[in-house]
Amino acid sequence: MTPEFSNAAVVLLGKFDPDAFLPEALVGEKIITKKEAESVKYNTILRGQVLQFQLPWAKVLIAQDRYAIETSEAPYVRICDFTTKALSDLPTKSVVTAFGINLESHFNLGNIAARDEIGKKLAPPTAWGKWGEKVLSSMHGDAQENPQHGGMVLIQMRQPFVAEQAAGWMDVWVGPSERIPNSTGVFFRTNHHHQHPKKKADDKVAEEKRDFVAEGQRLLELLSRDLMRQFVQLRRYLKGC
Repeated sequence: MTPEFSNAAVVLLGKFDPDAFLPEALVGEKIITKKEAESVKYNTILRGQVLQFQLPWAKVLIAQDRYAIETSEAPYVRICDFTTKALSDLPTKSVVTAFGINLESHFNLGNIAARDEIGKKLAPPTAWGKWGEKVLSSMHGDAQENPQHGGMVLIQMRQPFVAEQAAGWMDVWVGPSERIPNSTGVFFRTNHHHQHPKKKADDKVAEEKRDFVAEGQRLLELLSRDLMRQFVQLRRYLKGC
């Protein structure tokens, strides 16, 4: 099933120089085209503190401790390509200590009954006792026919992971979509968070010798791969429902 709407974002935490990411610098390193730079719309420019602007296909925010780029236009992997090239090619020493890949897709199921079936599978009303029976009995008709229509509102699951290069978690949210009219939609939202594996608390010498730049580069290498993996998982979640 093809989503009606999708949004993808990459968020990095660490140390960044906002001035190094100005559009003219991006053009100089062939990260964006001159035509794209000419169409940039600035939201915020505070030299050395915050840079926020819009490209024709993405929104970009650079602060001293945060980098974020988001898009609602495919191919979504483009924000990963932009990020890795900018941090690799721009003459600045950015340090990445953690990053997250956020995806959100909204699907139109055609009718509210199909949406309720997903809710019943993920959060069975029968598991909630007598109160759940009341919720189940209210799950009929659309919002106009039945203003008291109940059911699942939001469910969240988390899967932590630990690997040699990174640790973190994958969060998945599912709920009714407010962007799809007539209450016939469902949204899936994922957050894949990566950070450096924690060192032993008493290993102070090793901590002082850590190469955060190299570790950040290893984290960035996971970006494109994990973005595409999340889209595959989104489709699997929907099929499983």
